[in-house]
Parts: sequence; structure tokens; C-alpha cells
Amino acid sequence: MPGEARTFLAGIHEQCAARPGSGLLIGVDAKKAKQRLDAAYDDALGVTAAFNRNALLHLNRRFGFDFDLDGFIHRGFYNEAQGRIEMHLESVRRQTVSLGTVKRRFAPRERIHTENSYKYHAAEFEELLRGVGFGSVRHWSSEDGGYLVFYAS
Repeated sequence: MPGEARTFLAGIHEQCAARPGSGLLIGVDAKKAKQRLDAAYDDALGVTAAFNRNALLHLNRRFGFDFDLDGFIHRGFYNEAQGRIEMHLESVRRQTVSLGTVKRRFAPRERIHTENSYKYHAAEFEELLRGVGFGSVRHWSSEDGGYLVFYAS
């Protein structure tokens, strides 16, 4: 994803360069302790789990698939080595899902990787912005340093 982030931000830089006086204002979730991030993305109330399983509901409605929402549980955790939250839906049993004319078998504990959410230290994100061509970069952070806002032009 860092390569994709570079490509995305480079495209924004091109748009800003074509419009003198414009810039990018972007919020960034900062790297934090693994325990804090794990708790946020696998919350006790199950809000994130419901959000994640909603993807299956949407696929069922939109494409006529037949995912059993109770057949998958949410797994959300911080992958420190990659600097990202990973969200997965894990099959709770052996099951077969109809994806149109295709049948897809899932083994118990087999996962569908549904999302990555990258986290950055301020210096890392500033380097990313400068690396795609932004010459002026300013940032602000929340009191605890957990969230960052950047303005780049």
C-alpha cells in the first residue's frame, strides 16, 4: 500500500500544481501502541465487526451471493511490521458460498482480508508528501499525538 499511497498523493500533487494557490489538507491516524489500536479495531461493542460483516451483506444484496453473515467473525488487529491495521472475516466452519455461478468453499478459520488501514509517524508522512513533490508541508497533532493533520502545497 505505501506504493499506492505514493501514487495517490502524486496524483493529488499534480492537481494542486495545476491550480496555483491550492494544496492538500489531510488527516492521518498516527502509529500508536498495539494494544490501543487493537482495541479500537476490535472494539468491545462490536461496532467495527458489524461494519466489516456489512461488506458481506452488501455483496449478497448487490450481486445475489449467499454469504451467511453468522458464518464469519471479525478479526481486526495491528500488524506492527507493516504499520497497518488489518481487518479480516474468518470462517467459523466449513461452508460453501455461491458467488453467482461460482461456488467458493471456505475452511474453518480461513480468512477474507477485507481492509488495511495504514498508520504513520508524522515524519514518515511528511517524507511521503515531500517525496511526491509537495515543497511546503505543515502539520498539527492532537494533544496525545494520536492524530495528525497535514497541509501540503
